[in-house]
Amino acid sequence: MTKIVRSAYPSISMDRKDIGLIALILLIIGGSVVGINWWYQANVDAKSVTIYVSESKNVAQPILDDFENATGIKVHAIYDSDNSISLTDKLIDDKEHPRADLYWNSEVSRTIKLKQEGVLQKYKPEQYNALDPSYKDPEGYWTAVTGHARVFIINNTVLSEKEIPHSLLDLINTKFADHIIATDPRNLYTQLHYATLFSVLGPVPAQDLLFTLKRYGLLTVQTDDEVIDSVLNGNAWIGIVNSDVALSAQNKHKELMVRYPDQGTKEMGTLIIPSTLGLIQHARHQENAQRLYNFIVSPSTASRLAQGELPHIPLLTEASTSNTLVDLNTIRTADVQWESVYESIPSMLLFYKELMVTTPPK
Repeated sequence: MTKIVRSAYPSISMDRKDIGLIALILLIIGGSVVGINWWYQANVDAKSVTIYVSESKNVAQPILDDFENATGIKVHAIYDSDNSISLTDKLIDDKEHPRADLYWNSEVSRTIKLKQEGVLQKYKPEQYNALDPSYKDPEGYWTAVTGHARVFIINNTVLSEKEIPHSLLDLINTKFADHIIATDPRNLYTQLHYATLFSVLGPVPAQDLLFTLKRYGLLTVQTDDEVIDSVLNGNAWIGIVNSDVALSAQNKHKELMVRYPDQGTKEMGTLIIPSTLGLIQHARHQENAQRLYNFIVSPSTASRLAQGELPHIPLLTEASTSNTLVDLNTIRTADVQWESVYESIPSMLLFYKELMVTTPPK
């Protein structure tokens, strides 16, 4: 005889209406959870901004931290130094669906490239009209933050005040032969410096100048630090570098002094290369991005960057400066059209490559 075992639990009988009701309840609960998550994410998203940074981290991060503390807006900063591919390439690749809202660049050529690739949108910050035309895009695609002057760093134990060269053309002198040093154009600042010569002086005079410098033994290295070290130890007497690196070295070493070249009335003036900021096309956090843009391009930020270990030159007249920095109103600066400079880069690099494989006779 088969024994029937009964369950200790009561049986549950559900018709289609019951099942439908339970399904509806679960759907409502699930939708509520999704809705809460969406609301939370949207709320977090509304209080954030993403900036790609090709400026030095120790320069940019304190400024971004100040903005975050002042506004409560979370700043997601992605640095070139933390990525295997350049941020410029990432921005171009992501052009249709950008992840960044802003791009802060330590120079200007990559910013112009992004403009030409359609990555940037027009935006004129509050201080736009206060900037000289050389330090902003005429259409508003980018704005300068601060500047770097291209200067001479000189070993004053080797050269007296009377022997110091005053212009690039003064370097063409047999007494300086084999004692002038600069980075090669793989350094973006040197690249812009030489391309500016092509743009301002014209291709033929610029080629003649670079050819003659090579003929007189121009030394080339990879970094500004190598330039400083070579001048400091006397292997070179005159280096061509950015003012922030040069002034920092001068403050540490009494053997070094900085000079701003090409101040004569018929000379081109000292080149000032701007660091730049651009607003990304289709940026997801437009309002926050514009607030951060105006925070970075401001007299207070320029003043803070002027006081750093690597002092940047303020380009806004209302910004305060440090004792070691030159007042731009007191020197002659190069009148530069940056689009023209950018267009001169390929021909300059081609010439330089050919120059490096030749050995001009002295």
